[in-house]
Amino acid sequence: GLAAAGHDSAAHTLSVNRFIYVSDDDERARSEFERPFAELMHERAPDLKAALVAKYGGVEGLTFDRMLADFCICGGPETVAARLREVIAATATPYLLATLNFATLDHDLCLRSMELFASEVMAALEPSAAPA
Repeated sequence: GLAAAGHDSAAHTLSVNRFIYVSDDDERARSEFERPFAELMHERAPDLKAALVAKYGGVEGLTFDRMLADFCICGGPETVAARLREVIAATATPYLLATLNFATLDHDLCLRSMELFASEVMAALEPSAAPA
């Protein structure tokens, strides 16, 4: 954390970035997003790819499942909201940077994901909507 790195944690606020894709359900989300995200990683984001290759020890570590475990959130609205709650609880961050627009994803799918995020995921994250 910040304190371990020699920073005053009271003087800094952590923000968290996640690549997010929402579809009608988990299976559909993965089928729509896996190939475009892999294309983004391998063909359009050389700096990010290089950092991840260094972190995971090679290109073979850049599996979609690894990315889902570490920094991507992909699924139906309930899954995405649940994963975001986990991230927020684990980091205690008041700020989330949601990357929702992907150059390699069909534009209509991208817009649909944004609409589901805005209408269903955000609504599920409202304090009054939190699970008991």
